[in-house]
Amino acid sequence: MKMKKLLCYVFFLPLGVAVSGLAWSSDSQAGLESSAPYIAIGLNSTNYSLNKNNIVAGFTGLTQAAVVETNSYNLVASFGYRFDQHMGVQGDIVSGGSVQATEAGVSTKLFDVSQITLSALLHTKVSENLGLYGKLGGTFLQIRNINQTSTKDDHGFGPSIGAGVDYNIFGSKDRTLRFELSHFVFREVMINSADSLTISTVFILQ
Repeated sequence: MKMKKLLCYVFFLPLGVAVSGLAWSSDSQAGLESSAPYIAIGLNSTNYSLNKNNIVAGFTGLTQAAVVETNSYNLVASFGYRFDQHMGVQGDIVSGGSVQATEAGVSTKLFDVSQITLSALLHTKVSENLGLYGKLGGTFLQIRNINQTSTKDDHGFGPSIGAGVDYNIFGSKDRTLRFELSHFVFREVMINSADSLTISTVFILQ
């Protein structure tokens, strides 16, 4: 249910912003298609698909009766370069997620989750104030155990895909508002996959 709400936000909220954004002048839109480096800072909500068998096996005293949940709100920092109006590359660092288990009425934080993603981006311009992009890359997942009953740290690598929209709602060629939806797949770790929604501000370094 939570992910359905996120999907609604990523499609309908940007649509409303886009309609209002069409009123901006074209002089403020250079940032959407310039060849330039950029950075982005934002917030991320991630829905992790957990591998409960691996989690139970990795923590002493944890059983299948435990309820395992995630804290999925993260900080995101991105670094990218637009080669032209169509092609670019981007790196993302996501930090702040965690997983906790509740058993016999006792909740215990098990581990923290962080991700590093490197992707190739393909952009297209829809209007003077609206741009769309798709991304394909790979993600390194780091699980840092913080509970004394853990047996090891864990990490994994897997493919990632995503799509997003850039809106110039600031009236500036150096900033845009970005909404991005991504999917990640991992193998043989405590997390099988993840779906995330990221909202960030992009600062174009021209």
